[in-house]
Amino acid sequence: MSGIGIGDYLSAMRSDKEQLLSRFVDFWNEIYVKARDSRNYTGHITVSDHPNCIITLEGTGISLTARNRVVFYGKQLLLEIDFYREHKDKEDSVLKVYLANGGSLYLGHPDDSKALDFFYEETDTPFFDKLIRSASIGNFISIDR
Repeated sequence: MSGIGIGDYLSAMRSDKEQLLSRFVDFWNEIYVKARDSRNYTGHITVSDHPNCIITLEGTGISLTARNRVVFYGKQLLLEIDFYREHKDKEDSVLKVYLANGGSLYLGHPDDSKALDFFYEETDTPFFDKLIRSASIGNFISIDR
């Protein structure tokens, strides 16, 4: 937490933490509804309702659990959502995404990814695309073309 003082920490926790957690529920509900109602995803991707937060890539045998925590990016508080796989008594992170209170969604670390506007852009397709690509790059699933 270099560069973050007690005032910055307390201010961010008081003003942003609960709103970020609420943003997570909004994000989760969006991908849940899209996966449930879209013919593109039905039978291929299953998303559990909140608070279970599990995404199953049907046919691959892989289920990913989401957990979140607040993190500082500079002096801005973000919500980090880690999608991980539990396997043989260990947890393997597949993808981390970051939400900001202003509506920015980063599909990867904010330094390495473009912000999507969670409020005004469709985020389900880029999210699922990045999730599947990350699972493939991490050798959790195999995609041949």
